Amino acid sequence: MGKRIRVAKTWHVEYGPTEGFNYKQEEFKDLLNSLGVGVIGEEGADFFECETKEFDKAVKLLKEQKERIYNYEKADNELGYIFFEDIYDAIMDLKIVSENIFDSCYNEALRLMEAYQKERAEGDAYMHFLSF
Repeated sequence: MGKRIRVAKTWHVEYGPTEGFNYKQEEFKDLLNSLGVGVIGEEGADFFECETKEFDKAVKLLKEQKERIYNYEKADNELGYIFFEDIYDAIMDLKIVSENIFDSCYNEALRLMEAYQKERAEGDAYMHFLSF
């Protein structure tokens, strides 16, 4: 028998209904990086991915540390040494709401990230993102 290599003939992909970060793919990757998430994918490419565990930790950090992010604090945590100023800047660079006030940008970024968290493939070690 053996283990012979084969090519996939049919590949079925479903996308979650949440759309966000319009034309802000690199800025979203910058936010993920500032939160300690290693993003895998070439700059400018339509497809990128990250580890599910790292994404979950990033969402948790974002939810629990809003005041520290807003006040540019520095802290050691489970994701490593985080600079909250970098997270603040990444959130503001998203410019995802018209008023571009920190609270509005923060809330929208968190809302989208939590939606992506709920819509991802169950049991997959990586979250896959595609913009189109």
